[in-house]
Amino acid sequence: MAEANASESHASSLTLRFLDDLPVSPALLSFGLVALASGALLLGELWSGRLESLAAHDRTGLRNVRIAVGLIAMVAYVPTATLYVLRGARRTADALRPLLRLNDADVRARVDAVGTQPAAGFRWAGWLGFFVALLVPLLTDLPRGEFPYTLGLPPEVVWHRIATPFVGWWVGRLIYVIGAESRRLSALAKGLRPIDLFDLKPLLPFARQGLTHALLLIGYVSIFVVMSWFEVGLGLAAGLIALLTLPAAVSGMLLPVRGAHSLIRAEKQRRLAWCQERLRTLQADSSGRPDGPATRELADMLNLRSHLEAVREWPFDTSVLVRLAVYLVIPLGSWAGAALVERTIDTFLD
Repeated sequence: MAEANASESHASSLTLRFLDDLPVSPALLSFGLVALASGALLLGELWSGRLESLAAHDRTGLRNVRIAVGLIAMVAYVPTATLYVLRGARRTADALRPLLRLNDADVRARVDAVGTQPAAGFRWAGWLGFFVALLVPLLTDLPRGEFPYTLGLPPEVVWHRIATPFVGWWVGRLIYVIGAESRRLSALAKGLRPIDLFDLKPLLPFARQGLTHALLLIGYVSIFVVMSWFEVGLGLAAGLIALLTLPAAVSGMLLPVRGAHSLIRAEKQRRLAWCQERLRTLQADSSGRPDGPATRELADMLNLRSHLEAVREWPFDTSVLVRLAVYLVIPLGSWAGAALVERTIDTFLD
């Protein structure tokens, strides 16, 4: 949780700078850490004889072991997701450079700011997530008449209590980074050169960054959905997280694109207004002269207006919308997969 001394840097925490400087993919490292830590947890449970005892006599304890594995996945996932938001934002800014008025000092400053984080805001977002996460055990244990923060907890539950605030710390930062980078990328649209309404493909980097935000947030929800299957009472917390995060995923998709959307809409309305004014002039000039040049231009202007009206105001193509739809059903797939794993394990143990 230590912060960099500089007020602003590409990765304003030591964890993110460490991940960013790795010679291997941070995602690959995260998968490796999940496998290593989960293996160590399970070996410790096997060595102490607790796992066999839990399987035979205490299914709730066995669920707690599986939840501990899920929390290990979260501990590895959320910092990595935060780094990928920053990396994606920098790639998006680089992809947009040819379209920007870089001779404008203000535009250059906006491009350079993308992917950097003020340390103070980053830190406060982490603390907010930390304290919210402390409430999660209350949602899961108080409905069963248990107080979550007591002495003498089983080892796997101790892991829950330690890991949950850490996860909350990074979830707060992830949401903060998504909001901050979305605002910066949206503001870049003001520095774009004139756009071609009939070719919006150059603006797709905005939409791709939005897809990155949505996927990373939904990935977090999916881990939580899998965990919710394994403990009575966790469904309430999972429902709350999903209720908050899935709309956040859609917002994360749209926020980076707001500036481009406003730009497209304004240009479309400007062109349509010009077209409408020109049509009025041509209608007056062509009256009584059906075969004159004004009549032919009138037909062309009507065709142009039809094409302008068909221009979409969001820089999304079909592939972007299909991907978003697929991302939104990932939590349902996770829930079904968790149910299948649970049934398989129960059948094996019985």
